[in-house]
Amino acid sequence: MPTQASNLINAQPGPAVSPQTWAKIAAWAAFLVTVPSALWRVLMIACYAPIFLWGPLLLVAVVGYWLRRRYTDPAQARVGS
Repeated sequence: MPTQASNLINAQPGPAVSPQTWAKIAAWAAFLVTVPSALWRVLMIACYAPIFLWGPLLLVAVVGYWLRRRYTDPAQARVGS
C-alpha cells in the first residue's frame, strides 16, 4: 500500500503555471488581503455612527419639542382647569 510520501516522490511533474495565472493569483491575493480591513472599517463606522449622530439628532428633537410646545395654547396645557 503506497503512502502519501511515496505518492509525492513518484508524482509526475504537472504543466508549468503561466505568468498570467500567477498575475491572477496575485490580484486575488491582494484583494483578499484588503477585504478584512474593509470589513473592519465598515463595522467601525456602523458602531461609531450613532455616537456621531447623537448630538445633531438630539438638537433636532429638542428644537422640534420647543416648536411644538411654543405653538400650544397654555390653557390647554393645564390639566386641572
